Amino acid sequence: MFFINSTGTTNYYMRLKENSGSDQCVELYYGNTPTKRLETTSAGVAVTGALTISGDLTVNGTTTTIDSTTLQVEDKNIEIGK
Repeated sequence: MFFINSTGTTNYYMRLKENSGSDQCVELYYGNTPTKRLETTSAGVAVTGALTISGDLTVNGTTTTIDSTTLQVEDKNIEIGK
């Protein structure tokens, strides 16, 4: 299934597909030469480009990795080993 929406000179595409087996996928594309910006699979979500989250972010998992040159934390209180 493929959806297209154009506003002026910018195109937006959304593709819903089922990969081999029962793995289902949602892909979002943006731009005149569409670039995949977001993809969901049974393994997780991949985002290409910047991601801004307005609201709280909760991470539930065994390992959380941040690969960044600069990490800015506004709150001076960080709990470790809680």
